Amino acid sequence: MSVNTYEFATEQRYMFGFNYNGGAPTDVIVETPSLINDTQILFHFLHGHHSLGEFINKSDIIAVGDDKNGTVGVKGWSGKYVILNEKLFNQYKKTGALELK
Repeated sequence: MSVNTYEFATEQRYMFGFNYNGGAPTDVIVETPSLINDTQILFHFLHGHHSLGEFINKSDIIAVGDDKNGTVGVKGWSGKYVILNEKLFNQYKKTGALELK
């Protein structure tokens, strides 16, 4: 499964990289979206003590939460995930922003 073929839905949990200070993502966030359009997904989430709303490009979604079909567990987040963007997944593992259970 890939980002290009996946049908996004507001009921699902999605994993994406985030950096509060801008630049390359240093954290991984898992959240359900507030809105989905053709190219981006709007997420509202807490980061530290800040409430944030961010548009994330669909191409930047790392994985989708899927306890039934998921094969990957991620430290700090519950459930299992199906990887949608293998390149980003491996990149965030390498930088330490994402750790497997």
